[in-house]
Amino acid sequence: MKSIFFLLAVLFLMGSCNSNRKKGLAEKRKADSILVVQQLERENFLADSLAKAARLDQAMTAFGELKFGMSRDTVKEIMKRTLNQGNSKTLGACQYSFSPTFNDAGQLYMLQLQTDSESSLHLESSVRAKVENLKEIITTKYDKPKKSFGYPDDFAFVETQLQWTDIWEFGTKTIKIGVASIPKGSRYKAICWIYDDPLRVKQLNKGKDMLNSKIEKAASDF
Repeated sequence: MKSIFFLLAVLFLMGSCNSNRKKGLAEKRKADSILVVQQLERENFLADSLAKAARLDQAMTAFGELKFGMSRDTVKEIMKRTLNQGNSKTLGACQYSFSPTFNDAGQLYMLQLQTDSESSLHLESSVRAKVENLKEIITTKYDKPKKSFGYPDDFAFVETQLQWTDIWEFGTKTIKIGVASIPKGSRYKAICWIYDDPLRVKQLNKGKDMLNSKIEKAASDF
């Protein structure tokens, strides 16, 4: 009888040990799974943070090292170092001149690229080629434009001196390319505007406020 009780006790202890071992293994697997999930969450968070930082940096980039909000002196130094004489640079197959625009606080909010003007005889040939060259370059970086209006003919410039062909938007940055006309001599040139929308809107509104103030002051004299 004692032998039977002893055997049962041993079997109970063995079963208890196996049960504890299985429970321990299950808890370890659960803990390992939690660690894996936490690691994946950290990696995804880091990837998202890096992606957001990269998108923000790209949105604040006017061109190359030029960033929106930079001071006149900084922009001047960068352009002198990275562009050719006359603030020009060959992009793809064509050469463009660069002109920065600053707000009243001396911050860069827009960069304009343009080519030399040409006669109306070249509107459909070399001028168009320079616009298409810009489109190919920008599309390579930002994919297809958000808006496209087609290439204008000379009749399109009867009412306006500027015709946009394509527009891209990336965060707060807007890129427009098109054709500008010069009324004297019926000449045309490829043009590109790259600007930070909030800074540009703020500057335009400030200009409107100043004009309204001048109008009100002038009106008081009547």
